[in-house]
Amino acid sequence: MKRIATLVLAATTTLAIAPPVLAGGPTVPATEPVIVPEPMPVVAPSADWSGAYGGAQLGYGDVDSNGAGSDGYGWLGGVHAGYRWIWAAPSLGSKATMTPPILSLAAAPAALIPSRG
Repeated sequence: MKRIATLVLAATTTLAIAPPVLAGGPTVPATEPVIVPEPMPVVAPSADWSGAYGGAQLGYGDVDSNGAGSDGYGWLGGVHAGYRWIWAAPSLGSKATMTPPILSLAAAPAALIPSRG
């Protein structure tokens, strides 16, 4: 019991004598400036889709027709370009497309045709 009383007395004395610890000292902290972002410019949407355009396409074909000589596989691809005019409601345009037939309909190797069934 005497040991507990000694510990309580030591803790109380230490807390009463020790000065309080203040982080940063008793000074007033400096205020930081508030950063306000500028508003983003708003662009009105355009309903005019007139103009030139172009593109390309790429694909792969695999033909399995269960007929002799009609099976094949290969790459498909092409390019296209055009120009579209829009007046009020109707639109008028022209388009040119080139898609060469690269798909070969010869007999495909058995290793490249997945088994079905």
